[in-house]
Amino acid sequence: MENSGEISWGLLPGIESAAPVVSRAVGIDTDGNGTWLIAFNTVGDLRYYKSTDNAKTFTRYPLSVAPTFVKYNAGAWFIGLGATYLLRSTDGAVSFSQITTGLNQQYAIGAGGGVIVVGRGGAGGTVKRSTDNGATFAAATAPNQTINYSSFAYGNSVFLGTETASGSPLPTLIRSTDAGLTFVDKTGLATSPSRVKFLKADFYIPEISNSIKKTADGLTASSMPVPANTTPGRAFLDIDYGSGRLIAVGSEGSFIEMKDGASVWGVPASLLNNVSPREQINFVATDGFGVFVAVGGSGLLMRGELK
Repeated sequence: MENSGEISWGLLPGIESAAPVVSRAVGIDTDGNGTWLIAFNTVGDLRYYKSTDNAKTFTRYPLSVAPTFVKYNAGAWFIGLGATYLLRSTDGAVSFSQITTGLNQQYAIGAGGGVIVVGRGGAGGTVKRSTDNGATFAAATAPNQTINYSSFAYGNSVFLGTETASGSPLPTLIRSTDAGLTFVDKTGLATSPSRVKFLKADFYIPEISNSIKKTADGLTASSMPVPANTTPGRAFLDIDYGSGRLIAVGSEGSFIEMKDGASVWGVPASLLNNVSPREQINFVATDGFGVFVAVGGSGLLMRGELK
């Protein structure tokens, strides 16, 4: 029996790769009007999926270059690539054109305040910015040029970006208060950020170290209490907000929600038969109108809808 005001989750047909390797989801987004894109970077089977019926069914499209993210912003769709260009569509992801960014690969994207920023992964990582919704890009200034930039978010007139790297130094954040022209390091805010998103009125930073940080301005942060870790190696990988609740996902079957006004996280009851305790859930996204989609690295695909 479905409960009014709750999200009913169910499995969709899997989107596993035909290649004999584990699929790796690299991004999911929606235009909030029924179209969704999900991208997978799988050796031997590079692809993205598109839905035009609000994530009820998906159609597969091949790619010739490894995808790194998907993003919707102000009428334009973007697919990041491990190449000197990204793909941009202004006709609802029906057709794409190649846009040179000045990077030799794009790993992260963020948008806000009339600006789009993209960041490179790998040695020599840097940031480029666009003021024409991704039609052209110019240089920005950013530190730690050997760091991988993994995500960007904008809110409260601030851009925050996450940096990831193996070994020392620990992953950190970069921050801009001049519309993405100049970024500076912000250490000590989060030690192992996997992603940053601006939700409601704050930035939320899920961490690989089994924690979730919250900050309004990228200067100081507080830790949100999360359920006790009963599985070694649990990491939080993504978070989103809609229908009056935060939803955070991650490794080891991590899937939790916190409703407005609550102070503790819970597990949606309709998930109990859908998610394996060993499942890794890479991304979660919502259209803002009651539909949620979660995707796992092995091709797990779930759709939730507010009842």
